[in-house]
Amino acid sequence: MKRFASLVGTVVLLCACRAVIAQNTVVLGTEDPTNGLVVDLVGPSPALTVASDGDGPFTPFGLTFPVSDAISLNDDWVQDPSSAWQKVGNVYYITEPASESGPEPIGKWYFSPGSPWNSGTPDTELIMDSNGRDVSDVIHLLNEGPNGQASITFQSGTAAAVPEPGALALLSSVVVPGLLLVRRRRA
Repeated sequence: MKRFASLVGTVVLLCACRAVIAQNTVVLGTEDPTNGLVVDLVGPSPALTVASDGDGPFTPFGLTFPVSDAISLNDDWVQDPSSAWQKVGNVYYITEPASESGPEPIGKWYFSPGSPWNSGTPDTELIMDSNGRDVSDVIHLLNEGPNGQASITFQSGTAAAVPEPGALALLSSVVVPGLLLVRRRRA
């Protein structure tokens, strides 16, 4: 009976973990191999728009040169000093690195009026690679500004590592029973 209770507890924990991950993460779309993806973030009003390249030259938001990723923000957003993205008008962008071996620079911005995200805004928004399986870009909408205000972090390329819910579930299914066994042996 104790093993059954342990198994039920593990299943409940796994379901709770998956529900939290699913609730706070949104897939914005999948890059088109030729045209990339230009899409509004879920939650912000007025709309904030992100763009991610496919496999060819990509010039979103009327830019006249190819970029890897871009985000169109209004004047209420201020770039973090550590962020290395370039700016033209209200568009921040990064160009394709000379070598695809390293991560692209991470972009980070703060909401200058100082308020946090509205309740219910997803924490993490994903752009999928054109193969539909791999994550290409991760956009975090958190309240990590200097005074707790809304922030946007845009991670692209190899910097965009996000554990899959299935991997977390597998890890939990091994760790939780293991901890229960250690606890049982000590008693």
